[in-house]
Amino acid sequence: MRRRSNGLTRIALIASSLSLACEATPVPPQTGAAEDVFVERARVALEDSPIATIGQLRDFVPYGDRFLVADGMTDRVLAFSSDGAFEGAVGRRGDGPGEFKTPLALLIDVDSSILVTDVSGRLTRLSPQLELVDVYRVAVPIGGFAHVGQRTLLYQPSGRTASDNFVWWDPETGLGESFDAVSELRHTVPYWSATWETLLAVGHQELFVADNMVYPLRRFSLEGELRDTLGFAPPSWRQADKPEVGEFATPEGQRRGQGWMRSFTLIDGLYTVGEDWLVVTHRDPVGEYSSDDIIRADVYQVHSGRKVWQDVRMPGPMIRGGDCAWLVVASPPEPWTIACWTPISPGGAP
Repeated sequence: MRRRSNGLTRIALIASSLSLACEATPVPPQTGAAEDVFVERARVALEDSPIATIGQLRDFVPYGDRFLVADGMTDRVLAFSSDGAFEGAVGRRGDGPGEFKTPLALLIDVDSSILVTDVSGRLTRLSPQLELVDVYRVAVPIGGFAHVGQRTLLYQPSGRTASDNFVWWDPETGLGESFDAVSELRHTVPYWSATWETLLAVGHQELFVADNMVYPLRRFSLEGELRDTLGFAPPSWRQADKPEVGEFATPEGQRRGQGWMRSFTLIDGLYTVGEDWLVVTHRDPVGEYSSDDIIRADVYQVHSGRKVWQDVRMPGPMIRGGDCAWLVVASPPEPWTIACWTPISPGGAP
Protein backbone atom coordinates (compact mmCIF):
# COMPACT_ATOMS: atom_id res chain seq x y z
CA MET A 1 0.00 0.00 0.00
CA ARG A 2 1.39 3.44 -0.95
CA ARG A 3 2.18 5.71 1.95
CA ARG A 4 0.83 9.23 1.87
CA SER A 5 3.31 12.07 2.28
CA ASN A 6 2.80 14.17 5.35
CA GLY A 7 2.65 17.97 5.25
CA LEU A 8 6.31 18.45 6.15
CA THR A 9 7.41 16.17 3.32
CA ARG A 10 5.28 18.10 0.82
CA ILE A 11 6.73 21.40 2.04
CA ALA A 12 10.26 20.03 1.67
CA LEU A 13 9.55 18.86 -1.87
CA ILE A 14 8.06 22.23 -2.82
CA ALA A 15 11.06 24.07 -1.34
CA SER A 16 13.43 21.76 -3.21
CA SER A 17 11.59 22.36 -6.48
CA LEU A 18 11.70 26.13 -5.98
CA SER A 19 15.43 25.93 -5.25
CA LEU A 20 16.09 23.98 -8.44
CA ALA A 21 13.98 26.42 -10.42
CA CYS A 22 15.96 29.35 -9.03
CA GLU A 23 19.25 27.64 -9.92
CA ALA A 24 18.00 26.92 -13.44
CA THR A 25 16.92 30.53 -13.98
CA PRO A 26 19.90 32.77 -13.06
CA VAL A 27 19.23 36.36 -12.14
CA PRO A 28 20.00 38.54 -15.19
CA PRO A 29 22.64 41.24 -14.76
CA GLN A 30 21.55 44.80 -14.17
CA THR A 31 22.82 47.94 -15.84
CA GLY A 32 22.99 51.51 -14.69
CA ALA A 33 25.10 54.62 -14.45
CA ALA A 34 28.57 54.37 -12.91
CA GLU A 35 27.34 56.01 -9.69
CA ASP A 36 24.73 53.23 -9.36
CA VAL A 37 27.40 50.55 -9.53
CA PHE A 38 30.43 52.03 -7.73
CA VAL A 39 31.11 54.09 -4.62
CA GLU A 40 34.01 56.53 -4.87
CA ARG A 41 36.37 56.12 -1.91
CA ALA A 42 39.16 58.52 -2.86
CA ARG A 43 40.35 60.82 -5.62
CA VAL A 44 43.79 62.31 -6.23
CA ALA A 45 44.90 64.88 -8.81
CA LEU A 46 48.59 64.37 -9.63
CA GLU A 47 50.75 67.49 -9.65
CA ASP A 48 50.93 69.12 -13.07
CA SER A 49 54.24 70.96 -13.28
CA PRO A 50 57.27 70.93 -15.61
CA ILE A 51 59.21 68.51 -13.36
CA ALA A 52 56.17 66.26 -12.79
CA THR A 53 54.93 66.02 -16.38
CA ILE A 54 53.33 62.68 -17.31
CA GLY A 55 53.06 62.16 -21.05
CA GLN A 56 51.61 58.64 -21.21
CA LEU A 57 50.36 57.01 -18.03
CA ARG A 58 51.14 53.32 -18.61
CA ASP A 59 50.76 52.06 -15.05
CA PHE A 60 49.77 53.38 -11.64
CA VAL A 61 50.24 51.63 -8.31
CA PRO A 62 49.50 52.64 -4.70
CA TYR A 63 52.63 52.19 -2.60
CA GLY A 64 52.16 52.81 1.12
CA ASP A 65 51.23 56.46 1.45
CA ARG A 66 52.52 57.22 -2.07
CA PHE A 67 51.56 56.55 -5.67
CA LEU A 68 53.94 55.41 -8.40
CA VAL A 69 53.44 56.11 -12.11
CA ALA A 70 55.14 54.53 -15.14
CA ASP A 71 55.34 57.16 -17.88
CA GLY A 72 55.74 55.63 -21.32
CA MET A 73 56.54 58.94 -22.98
CA THR A 74 59.22 60.47 -20.73
CA ASP A 75 60.60 56.98 -19.82
CA ARG A 76 60.46 57.62 -16.09
CA VAL A 77 58.99 56.22 -12.90
CA LEU A 78 57.49 59.04 -10.83
CA ALA A 79 56.47 59.13 -7.16
CA PHE A 80 53.64 61.26 -5.76
CA SER A 81 52.38 61.75 -2.22
CA SER A 82 48.89 60.65 -1.16
CA ASP A 83 47.57 64.13 -2.01
CA GLY A 84 49.22 64.14 -5.45
CA ALA A 85 52.33 66.25 -4.73
CA PHE A 86 55.39 65.29 -6.81
CA GLU A 87 58.12 63.64 -4.71
CA GLY A 88 60.69 62.46 -7.23
CA ALA A 89 61.42 60.46 -10.36
CA VAL A 90 63.98 58.12 -11.85
CA GLY A 91 64.88 57.21 -15.40
CA ARG A 92 65.44 58.52 -18.88
CA ARG A 93 65.39 56.90 -22.31
CA GLY A 94 68.22 54.47 -22.89
CA ASP A 95 69.61 50.96 -22.44
CA GLY A 96 71.85 51.64 -19.47
CA PRO A 97 71.24 50.87 -15.79
CA GLY A 98 68.42 53.01 -14.46
CA GLU A 99 67.28 53.91 -17.99
CA PHE A 100 64.11 52.71 -19.67
CA LYS A 101 62.56 52.27 -23.07
CA THR A 102 58.85 52.89 -22.57
CA PRO A 103 58.26 51.52 -19.07
CA LEU A 104 55.14 49.35 -19.19
CA ALA A 105 54.30 48.00 -15.74
CA LEU A 106 55.18 48.27 -12.07
CA LEU A 107 55.15 45.60 -9.37
CA ILE A 108 55.82 45.98 -5.65
CA ASP A 109 57.87 42.94 -4.66
CA VAL A 110 57.59 41.05 -1.39
CA ASP A 111 60.61 42.94 0.02
CA SER A 112 58.98 46.33 -0.82
CA SER A 113 61.33 46.96 -3.73
CA ILE A 114 59.87 48.09 -7.06
CA LEU A 115 60.10 46.05 -10.27
CA VAL A 116 59.79 47.86 -13.61
CA THR A 117 59.46 46.29 -17.03
CA ASP A 118 59.87 48.04 -20.37
CA VAL A 119 59.72 47.18 -24.06
CA SER A 120 63.42 46.27 -24.14
CA GLY A 121 62.67 43.06 -22.25
CA ARG A 122 64.50 44.06 -19.10
CA LEU A 123 63.36 43.99 -15.50
CA THR A 124 64.73 46.79 -13.33
CA ARG A 125 64.61 46.63 -9.54
CA LEU A 126 64.44 49.92 -7.62
CA SER A 127 64.60 50.57 -3.90
CA PRO A 128 61.66 52.28 -2.14
CA GLN A 129 63.68 55.50 -2.57
CA LEU A 130 63.76 54.94 -6.37
CA GLU A 131 67.46 54.02 -6.33
CA LEU A 132 68.75 51.39 -8.75
CA VAL A 133 69.22 47.94 -7.17
CA ASP A 134 69.55 45.51 -10.08
CA VAL A 135 68.77 44.87 -13.74
CA TYR A 136 67.65 41.48 -15.11
CA ARG A 137 67.62 40.51 -18.75
CA VAL A 138 65.20 37.77 -19.71
CA ALA A 139 64.80 35.86 -22.95
CA VAL A 140 61.08 36.56 -23.46
CA PRO A 141 59.17 39.78 -24.19
CA ILE A 142 57.46 41.15 -21.08
CA GLY A 143 54.29 43.21 -21.13
CA GLY A 144 53.44 42.84 -17.46
CA PHE A 145 53.88 40.72 -14.37
CA ALA A 146 52.04 39.70 -11.24
CA HIS A 147 52.58 37.96 -7.92
CA VAL A 148 50.87 34.59 -7.76
CA GLY A 149 51.34 33.25 -4.27
CA GLN A 150 55.08 33.41 -3.68
CA ARG A 151 55.95 33.30 -7.37
CA THR A 152 56.20 35.94 -10.10
CA LEU A 153 54.43 35.40 -13.42
CA LEU A 154 55.70 37.29 -16.47
CA TYR A 155 53.38 37.73 -19.42
CA GLN A 156 53.38 39.21 -22.88
CA PRO A 157 49.78 40.18 -23.75
CA SER A 158 50.28 40.13 -27.52
CA GLY A 159 52.37 36.93 -27.76
CA ARG A 160 51.78 34.76 -30.80
CA THR A 161 50.96 31.53 -28.96
CA ALA A 162 49.21 30.91 -25.67
CA SER A 163 51.94 28.60 -24.36
CA ASP A 164 54.68 31.26 -24.39
CA ASN A 165 52.53 34.14 -23.16
CA PHE A 166 52.97 33.33 -19.46
CA VAL A 167 56.27 32.27 -17.87
CA TRP A 168 57.21 31.84 -14.21
CA TRP A 169 60.30 33.82 -13.17
CA ASP A 170 62.60 33.86 -10.17
CA PRO A 171 65.34 36.50 -9.76
CA GLU A 172 67.80 33.86 -8.55
CA THR A 173 67.15 31.07 -11.04
CA GLY A 174 65.70 33.00 -13.99
CA LEU A 175 62.88 31.74 -16.19
CA GLY A 176 60.93 28.65 -15.22
CA GLU A 177 58.22 26.63 -16.92
CA SER A 178 55.50 28.16 -19.08
CA PHE A 179 51.93 28.49 -17.91
CA ASP A 180 49.48 27.46 -20.63
CA ALA A 181 46.61 29.96 -20.69
CA VAL A 182 44.50 27.71 -22.96
CA SER A 183 43.76 30.46 -25.45
CA GLU A 184 40.48 30.24 -27.32
CA LEU A 185 41.73 32.48 -30.09
CA ARG A 186 43.53 30.72 -32.92
CA HIS A 187 45.24 32.73 -35.63
CA THR A 188 43.20 31.46 -38.52
CA VAL A 189 41.70 34.83 -39.41
CA PRO A 190 43.95 37.33 -41.24
CA TYR A 191 44.98 40.39 -39.21
CA TRP A 192 43.43 39.22 -35.96
CA SER A 193 46.92 38.70 -34.54
CA ALA A 194 47.45 42.47 -34.85
CA THR A 195 44.71 43.10 -32.30
CA TRP A 196 44.79 39.99 -30.12
CA GLU A 197 45.87 40.35 -26.48
CA THR A 198 45.65 38.03 -23.51
CA LEU A 199 44.68 39.61 -20.19
CA LEU A 200 45.39 38.40 -16.66
CA ALA A 201 43.88 39.16 -13.25
CA VAL A 202 45.05 37.57 -9.99
CA GLY A 203 42.50 36.89 -7.26
CA HIS A 204 42.96 35.65 -3.72
CA GLN A 205 42.38 32.03 -4.66
CA GLU A 206 42.51 31.91 -8.46
CA LEU A 207 43.70 33.42 -11.73
CA PHE A 208 41.45 34.85 -14.43
CA VAL A 209 42.52 34.95 -18.08
CA ALA A 210 40.73 36.44 -21.10
CA ASP A 211 41.40 36.85 -24.79
CA ASN A 212 40.32 40.33 -25.74
CA MET A 213 38.30 39.29 -28.81
CA VAL A 214 36.40 36.22 -27.57
CA TYR A 215 34.34 34.90 -24.67
CA PRO A 216 34.17 33.20 -22.18
CA LEU A 217 36.76 34.10 -19.53
CA ARG A 218 38.82 31.30 -17.97
CA ARG A 219 39.41 30.59 -14.30
CA PHE A 220 42.59 28.80 -13.10
CA SER A 221 43.92 27.72 -9.74
CA LEU A 222 46.98 29.56 -8.46
CA GLU A 223 48.99 26.54 -9.64
CA GLY A 224 47.78 27.05 -13.21
CA GLU A 225 45.14 24.29 -13.46
CA LEU A 226 42.06 25.18 -15.50
CA ARG A 227 38.96 25.06 -13.28
CA ASP A 228 36.13 26.41 -15.38
CA THR A 229 34.97 29.27 -17.59
CA LEU A 230 32.67 32.16 -16.84
CA GLY A 231 31.17 35.22 -18.41
CA PHE A 232 29.39 36.19 -21.58
CA ALA A 233 29.51 39.18 -23.88
CA PRO A 234 27.29 42.17 -23.01
CA PRO A 235 24.66 43.51 -25.44
CA SER A 236 27.05 46.22 -26.66
CA TRP A 237 29.59 43.64 -27.88
CA ARG A 238 30.45 43.89 -31.59
CA GLN A 239 32.47 41.19 -33.31
CA ALA A 240 35.10 41.96 -35.92
CA ASP A 241 34.51 41.44 -39.63
CA LYS A 242 36.83 38.82 -41.10
CA PRO A 243 38.98 40.45 -43.79
CA GLU A 244 40.66 38.57 -46.60
CA VAL A 245 44.39 37.95 -46.81
CA GLY A 246 46.07 41.02 -48.34
CA GLU A 247 42.95 43.19 -48.04
CA PHE A 248 44.86 45.91 -46.16
CA ALA A 249 48.17 45.61 -48.06
CA THR A 250 47.76 48.62 -50.39
CA PRO A 251 47.73 52.29 -49.30
CA GLU A 252 43.97 52.36 -49.85
CA GLY A 253 43.71 49.09 -47.94
CA GLN A 254 45.67 50.57 -45.05
CA ARG A 255 43.12 53.36 -44.76
CA ARG A 256 40.34 50.77 -44.73
CA GLY A 257 42.32 48.84 -42.14
CA GLN A 258 42.36 51.84 -39.81
CA GLY A 259 38.58 51.99 -40.03
CA TRP A 260 38.37 48.23 -39.46
CA MET A 261 40.40 48.58 -36.25
CA ARG A 262 37.75 50.99 -34.94
CA SER A 263 34.79 48.89 -36.05
CA PHE A 264 34.61 46.37 -33.20
CA THR A 265 34.64 46.13 -29.42
CA LEU A 266 37.45 44.53 -27.41
CA ILE A 267 37.91 43.42 -23.82
CA ASP A 268 40.11 46.26 -22.62
CA GLY A 269 40.98 45.13 -19.10
CA LEU A 270 40.52 42.38 -16.51
CA TYR A 271 40.80 43.30 -12.81
CA THR A 272 40.10 41.72 -9.44
CA VAL A 273 38.78 44.17 -6.84
CA GLY A 274 38.70 43.22 -3.17
CA GLU A 275 38.05 39.57 -2.40
CA ASP A 276 34.88 38.97 -4.41
CA TRP A 277 34.75 41.20 -7.48
CA LEU A 278 35.98 40.76 -11.03
CA VAL A 279 35.68 43.78 -13.34
CA VAL A 280 35.87 43.36 -17.12
CA THR A 281 36.13 46.55 -19.15
CA HIS A 282 35.36 46.89 -22.86
CA ARG A 283 36.66 49.55 -25.22
CA ASP A 284 34.29 50.74 -27.93
CA PRO A 285 36.39 52.71 -30.47
CA VAL A 286 34.51 55.71 -31.82
CA GLY A 287 37.21 58.08 -33.06
CA GLU A 288 40.79 58.41 -34.19
CA TYR A 289 42.18 58.91 -30.69
CA SER A 290 41.83 56.63 -27.69
CA SER A 291 40.55 59.55 -25.60
CA ASP A 292 37.39 59.42 -27.74
CA ASP A 293 36.70 55.77 -26.93
CA ILE A 294 33.77 54.61 -24.82
CA ILE A 295 34.72 52.41 -21.85
CA ARG A 296 32.08 50.06 -20.43
CA ALA A 297 32.37 47.70 -17.47
CA ASP A 298 30.87 44.34 -16.50
CA VAL A 299 31.09 43.34 -12.84
CA TYR A 300 31.11 39.70 -11.64
CA GLN A 301 30.89 38.20 -8.16
CA VAL A 302 33.83 35.80 -7.94
CA HIS A 303 32.35 33.27 -5.50
CA SER A 304 29.28 32.66 -7.67
CA GLY A 305 30.73 33.49 -11.08
CA ARG A 306 27.58 35.55 -11.69
CA LYS A 307 27.58 38.76 -13.71
CA VAL A 308 25.70 41.28 -11.57
CA TRP A 309 26.25 44.46 -13.61
CA GLN A 310 26.88 44.92 -17.32
CA ASP A 311 27.39 47.68 -19.89
CA VAL A 312 28.14 50.32 -17.26
CA ARG A 313 29.45 53.48 -18.95
CA MET A 314 32.70 54.53 -17.23
CA PRO A 315 34.15 58.06 -17.11
CA GLY A 316 37.58 56.81 -18.15
CA PRO A 317 39.79 53.72 -18.44
CA MET A 318 40.43 51.50 -15.44
CA ILE A 319 44.14 50.97 -14.87
CA ARG A 320 44.49 48.75 -11.79
CA GLY A 321 42.55 46.55 -9.39
CA GLY A 322 43.33 45.74 -5.77
CA ASP A 323 41.40 46.95 -2.76
CA CYS A 324 39.47 49.16 -5.16
CA ALA A 325 39.10 49.83 -8.85
CA TRP A 326 41.55 52.58 -9.84
CA LEU A 327 40.56 54.51 -12.93
CA VAL A 328 41.55 57.67 -14.76
CA VAL A 329 38.77 60.27 -14.45
CA ALA A 330 40.67 63.23 -15.95
CA SER A 331 43.68 63.60 -18.26
CA PRO A 332 45.52 66.44 -20.05
CA PRO A 333 44.85 69.27 -20.62
CA GLU A 334 43.47 68.79 -17.07
CA PRO A 335 45.80 67.31 -14.44
CA TRP A 336 45.89 63.51 -14.42
CA THR A 337 43.28 62.51 -11.83
CA ILE A 338 42.86 58.99 -10.44
CA ALA A 339 39.82 57.75 -8.50
CA CYS A 340 39.37 54.72 -6.24
CA TRP A 341 35.96 53.04 -6.68
CA THR A 342 34.44 49.92 -5.11
CA PRO A 343 31.51 48.01 -6.62
CA ILE A 344 28.05 47.82 -5.06
CA SER A 345 25.93 44.67 -4.97
CA PRO A 346 22.48 45.05 -6.53
CA GLY A 347 20.34 46.32 -3.70
CA GLY A 348 22.99 48.71 -2.43
CA ALA A 349 25.45 46.67 -0.31
CA PRO A 350 29.15 47.40 -1.09
